[in-house]
Amino acid sequence: MPYRVCHLTSVHSITDVRIFVKECSSLAANGFDVTLIACGETAFEDTLNGVKRISLKIPVKNRLQRMTLITKAVYEEALKLNADLYHFHDPELLFTGLKLKRKGKRVIYDAHEDLPQQILQKDYIPRFLRKIVSLVSEKIENFYVKRLDAVITVSDIIAERFMAISESVIVCHNYASLTEFETVSDWTLLRTNICYVGELTKIRGIIEVVRAAKKTGVPIELAGRFESELLQEQIINEGAIYHGLVNREEVKKVLSGCFAGMVTFLPAPNHEKACPNKLFEYMAAAIPVIASDFEAWKSIVEEFKLGICVDPTKIESISDAISYLKNNPQIARQMGLNGRKVFEEKYNWQIEEKKIIALYKKLSLN
Repeated sequence: MPYRVCHLTSVHSITDVRIFVKECSSLAANGFDVTLIACGETAFEDTLNGVKRISLKIPVKNRLQRMTLITKAVYEEALKLNADLYHFHDPELLFTGLKLKRKGKRVIYDAHEDLPQQILQKDYIPRFLRKIVSLVSEKIENFYVKRLDAVITVSDIIAERFMAISESVIVCHNYASLTEFETVSDWTLLRTNICYVGELTKIRGIIEVVRAAKKTGVPIELAGRFESELLQEQIINEGAIYHGLVNREEVKKVLSGCFAGMVTFLPAPNHEKACPNKLFEYMAAAIPVIASDFEAWKSIVEEFKLGICVDPTKIESISDAISYLKNNPQIARQMGLNGRKVFEEKYNWQIEEKKIIALYKKLSLN
């Protein structure tokens, strides 16, 4: 009988790239009986990529309700499955994970972010309280992690913190998938635009990058979810082309028509420690990247000559990079090819998935 596993999320969508497209789909392809429970605007059940998906519709009015009503609903649905192993993806589900562990289940915590550092960036927490809340959250997170079977993180730096308190910590980098980006479009047609795909927030430098594009006269295409309607209105008024929240095929279509992908996050501890997924998606799509000049990012972008690193806080620095790639299409094309080559050889999900499959097999035998 296949080993039954259940992935839980109270925050991410049921189509989340890391959770569904990569982890769940990889596990299902390797013989595991996989169910994913998430919440969304509609309730449904289906099977896709060999993964049974259960979408719950739990109306909430605020963040507190999300952390209580949704987590309760996700836990109750998870219990019905009676899986052998549970794998959750949100700090809000730490208590849920411990309850499942106490019922004799194997439980994995997937830490997508450095929670204590992330809290330091939360605008809804008064600035004078952020450090205290950050320290408390780290202690709470550590308390639960010590009692779980394993932790999966997205970067070596985040993993170091957990290695002091857990015997089983692995890093599964958020690299793009060779299967999803099996082919790329060529550069026979003139490319005139740049793009940014992902969460559209101030801390991720969306205002600076849109204004830099406007300064150069280069159209910028955006795809993703804005953090607020006010920011969305402001950015669209700046002249950006907004595609909305698009599916994976539409993401690839946007990437294939641009001469550069933007990933100019503003300085923040949680940004400087880990490279974002979109950096590797741009590489997979064979387009050069214009990235923040953080050391961890520069070590990839500059070493493999796959783009340009800039000061993300300075519009002029960003605009100079855009203009350079626009005016030197052959160099831009070569940078894109460099990125594609290193993606195929080193930075792809097919290498990373082996780690999570090995962990699951180990836990299934214990």
